[in-house]
Amino acid sequence: GINAEYMGNQFTEIFATLAASNKATLALKQEKRRLKQRCETDLTSVHAAIAKCDAADVLALKEFAEYRDNSNNAIAENDAQQTQLWTDMVKNKYTTLLQDIIATLRQKGTERHQLMNERIARVDKEEMRKVEYQQFLEVVAHHKKALELTIENCDLAVKCIGIFEQIMNSVCMAIGLWRDIVRDELYNLRISVHKEHLGYFRELYLCIGNLLYKKEKRIEEIDKQLRREHIQLEFCIETFDASAKNHSDMKKELVALRAETEEEIEMLKAKAEAALEEFLESEEALKEEGLDFVHPAVEFQEIAMNQRDKIVSYKAQFHKEEDVRIAAEREEIRRQVAISPSKSLRLHATPYSPVATHVANSPKRQLEYSTID
Repeated sequence: GINAEYMGNQFTEIFATLAASNKATLALKQEKRRLKQRCETDLTSVHAAIAKCDAADVLALKEFAEYRDNSNNAIAENDAQQTQLWTDMVKNKYTTLLQDIIATLRQKGTERHQLMNERIARVDKEEMRKVEYQQFLEVVAHHKKALELTIENCDLAVKCIGIFEQIMNSVCMAIGLWRDIVRDELYNLRISVHKEHLGYFRELYLCIGNLLYKKEKRIEEIDKQLRREHIQLEFCIETFDASAKNHSDMKKELVALRAETEEEIEMLKAKAEAALEEFLESEEALKEEGLDFVHPAVEFQEIAMNQRDKIVSYKAQFHKEEDVRIAAEREEIRRQVAISPSKSLRLHATPYSPVATHVANSPKRQLEYSTID
């Protein structure tokens, strides 16, 4: 069967496993929360970097637009000036003025060349900046997506760990509840078994006690019968009666019967002792639970005392009547013996004489012979 102590040990191991599981899940949840916090910090930094780059991009676009407008204006102005110089050079016929116009044209051509070179360099720089900005956005988007996915996975992991903790706690609570139910059932079953054992033990012990009482009374009856047979045998020997052998055989049979009865008494006592030892566990368990009950041994003693009290009262009443009859019979015997001692002995003192038999059966006479024996 299931032992309550064994169940307690098993549930101790289960709750120890639950405690270890809760400790491990708590560590995992803390780890995931720390990872989520780092990812959120990195994601905040990424958002700040994106915002900073976006602001720089807007500013760069604005500056490039201003530069482009200024460059376009400068180039247009240079073109207009060169066109005017060419027009003036065609109209002017003086060599000195032509030389000045050519020198100015050469200067404006150099300025245009510088403006175009600067424009090309600035456009290349702007295009490079846009490429770098797009590359930055792609890299940042990849990291941002990875960080957001990690944060989502951390939240999901914490949620799953929490569900696992709930499952473990629910299972252990269910097991604990089942343990309590089984323990209560075992307790009720144990108490009912002890009560049932008490009922069986009471029935057995009272039965054994009753048999012992009867066997002991049987021993007393055999002893009385032995004394009677002894008295009859003595009478037969004194009167040379042929029935002496019958009384002797009867005495031997009674002795054997007494020995057999004593063996039965010892066997019953042994059974009673064994039953008492077996009942010790149930007795202690019932006392621990505070259940009031009368021990069968005490109950049997009370029954035996009541029976003895009744027998003593019956004997006391019987002895009062018997004393009167015995005194009258003794007086009659003395009177007859005084008339004819030898004849009275043969007629009235034989084993089969009613007077002798009654005297032998009388309690006081038996007491005298038991004292002699």
